[in-house]
Amino acid sequence: MAAANAQCGAAQAGSEPRGPLRVAIVGAGPAGLAAAKAALEEGLLPTVFERQQGLGGIWLGNGPVWDSMHTNLSQFSCCFSDFPWTMFQQQPKNHSTSGGAAAGGAASGASSSASSSSSSRASTSVGARECAGTDACANPGSANQSFKGSRVSGLAKTNGDAKTVQGAVDSDAAVGTSPSTCSLSPLFPLRAELHEYLEAYAQYFGLLQHARFSTSVVSASQTDDGTGAWAVATAPAGQDPTGHDGQIGAADAATTASTARFDRLVVASGFFSAPHWPEAWPRSEASDDGFAGPVLHSQDYNKYRRRGTFHRKRVLVVGNAFSGFEIAADLVSAPTGAEVVHLVRTPKFVLPRFVPSAGTARLPVDSVFYVRQPATNVATGASPPPTPVDHAPKKQHLERTFGNPGDAHPVLHVDTNDSQTPAFVCISDGYLDAVRRGTITPVTGSVTHLSSPSQVGFADGTSHDNIDAVIVATGFETRLDYFGPAVSAGLGFVPEDQLQPLLLHETVFPGPDVRNLAFVGMYRGPYFAVIELQARWAMGVWSGRLPMPSDSTLRAGVAAEQAIRALQPRPQFPHGDYVQLADHLATLVGVLPTSKAAEGNGVRGHCGDDVVASATAAMWDSPVVPANFRLTGFAASPAVAAAEILRVADTARHHLPRRWYTVSDV
Repeated sequence: MAAANAQCGAAQAGSEPRGPLRVAIVGAGPAGLAAAKAALEEGLLPTVFERQQGLGGIWLGNGPVWDSMHTNLSQFSCCFSDFPWTMFQQQPKNHSTSGGAAAGGAASGASSSASSSSSSRASTSVGARECAGTDACANPGSANQSFKGSRVSGLAKTNGDAKTVQGAVDSDAAVGTSPSTCSLSPLFPLRAELHEYLEAYAQYFGLLQHARFSTSVVSASQTDDGTGAWAVATAPAGQDPTGHDGQIGAADAATTASTARFDRLVVASGFFSAPHWPEAWPRSEASDDGFAGPVLHSQDYNKYRRRGTFHRKRVLVVGNAFSGFEIAADLVSAPTGAEVVHLVRTPKFVLPRFVPSAGTARLPVDSVFYVRQPATNVATGASPPPTPVDHAPKKQHLERTFGNPGDAHPVLHVDTNDSQTPAFVCISDGYLDAVRRGTITPVTGSVTHLSSPSQVGFADGTSHDNIDAVIVATGFETRLDYFGPAVSAGLGFVPEDQLQPLLLHETVFPGPDVRNLAFVGMYRGPYFAVIELQARWAMGVWSGRLPMPSDSTLRAGVAAEQAIRALQPRPQFPHGDYVQLADHLATLVGVLPTSKAAEGNGVRGHCGDDVVASATAAMWDSPVVPANFRLTGFAASPAVAAAEILRVADTARHHLPRRWYTVSDV
C-alpha cells in the first residue's frame, strides 16, 4: 500500500501517476542512512549525496571526532531500532565504503544472514582487545551472570526470527563492572567501532547502492512548474578542509555541476557544518601576533593528534562544551602526556559514563536517566516550558548523585542554589581526576591576545606563559549554503545560532512556505532513536501512509520553536527531553506500543511464546532504547526489538536501584 501511495503521491491535479517518488538526501551520516532506509521501507526511491569518500559523517575519522574518543552514550542508545549491536557483532567484515567510490556497490540487502559466517566479527572490540591484560576486559562474561537463564538467553531457541540475536548474553559488554578506560569499549564504542557499525548497517539493509560519495550539493531550489519538486545540482567534491558533508565544494563547483529533479528533499547533514570561532581569534595555524605554536579549532584535533603535535606539550583548551572537556582529558592521558590549561566559562556537572548503582555495580548513564518518568531525565533537562522553572532542584539532584565539580577546583563550582540558570552537563570520565592531579588547570576569563612566542593574555591582565598550542573548542555552526534566501527565510534559518539554527515543526518539517522538504537529525544533541523516528515520519507522510500536518499545525509548531529560541537564559539543549520527544514522534509514526499493542498487532503469534508481550510490558519502566519503536506498527521487527528490550531491561532490573525510578529526588 505504501509503495502504491508513493507512486501517485507526486501527481498533481490533471497529471499522470508515475514511478516511485524520488527523494534526495543530503548527507550519509547516521541521519542520512536512517532516511534512506525509511524511504525504501515506504516504497520511495532515495539518492544520498555525500561529499566525503565514505559514509559515517563525523564518525568517518577526518572530522571533529578523534580516534580515541568513545561515544558518550552506550551502545544501548547508539544504535538503530532493528540493528542492535548484538546483530552488528555477527556481521561479516566485508562492508567498507571508504576509498573514494563514486557510488555504493551492490548491497547484501535485508535478507542477509546476521549469524551465518565464521568470519563474523568477534564480540570483543578493538578497544577492548588492546586492554586484554586487565581484569575488566579479559573477563567480560563475569559481568553478565544476571542474564543467564533469562528470557533473553532463550529467545533464539523459541523463535527463528530472533536467531540473529543469539549470543546476546555472552557477547555483551561488561555491564555492571567498575569503569575503566578499557572497559568503556565495546559498551561505549570508539569512533572507528561506531563507523564500522554504520557501514554494517548500510550493507545489511541495502543502502550503499543508493549513495553517491564524493559528491557535493551545490544548490537546491524548488521548480516553478507547480509540483513542488526540487532541482538539486551536484558536483564532484573538491578538497574540503572541513571534511563535512552537506557543504558546497570548490568555488568553481557550479561549472561542473549536474542537476537532477527530485520530488522530495531531506537535509540530514548535521549541525557540524563549519567551526565556530570566537570573535577576533586567529583562524589559522599561525597567529598574526607571532605566537609560535599552532592555533586550531577542535575540528582539526584528530589530524594534529595523529601527528603527535601535543606530545608532552602545554596546551590551552578554550571552551567547555563536551569536546572541550573530553579533549582536555584526552591530552593529559597516555601516550600524549600533555599539560592542559582549560579555559571554562559556564561551570558544568561532569558526569561519568558509568553511574554508581547498587553495591559495586555500575550502569551506563543513559540507562539510568532515560526511563519514562520525566523527573529522572536530569542529564539534559526537559524541553523548556513557556513559564519560568526552578532549576535548583535538578542541580541539587545532580550534586547528590555525582558531587559538585567545584570539589576538584573552585573554578568549576556549580551554584546549586541558583534557581534561574538551567543545569549544564558534560560527560567525561578522566577530567576531574586529571584536575585533582594537577595535569589540567581550569581557569576562567576571556583571551585578549596571543603574544610571541608562547604567551596568552587574558582580559583581567593576567597571562599564561609557555603555551605550546591553542585548541579552540567553541562548537560549530550549521551551513545550508545550497539554499537561496527565500528558502532560508522560510526555515527561520540563523546559521550563527549554535543551539537552534532552524525553526521546524516537531524538529522535522518547516512551515507551509517551504514544501516537500524535511530535516532529519538537524537538532542539537540528536539520538539514534529520534533520528530514526524523524526519518520514518517524514517518509511515511510522503508515501501517503501518514497524514501531512495541516498548514495551521505547521505554523503553530514553528511558533512553538520560536518561543524556545527566545528563552532567556537559553537551555543547553533546546529539545533536551529525549524520552518525551522520542515517544511523541513514535506516536505520530504509529509505532509506540501500548499495554495491548502486542496482541492488537498480531505480533504475539508471529514471534511465538509471550516474548513480545513481555518486552512491551518491560519497556515502560526500563531504559528507553531505539528497539522500543520496532515492536509494533509499520515495518516492525518484533523479534529483534523484543530481544534488545529484554536484554536492557534485565540489566536495569539487576543493577538499577528503584530510587532511580522515583520522583522524590527531584
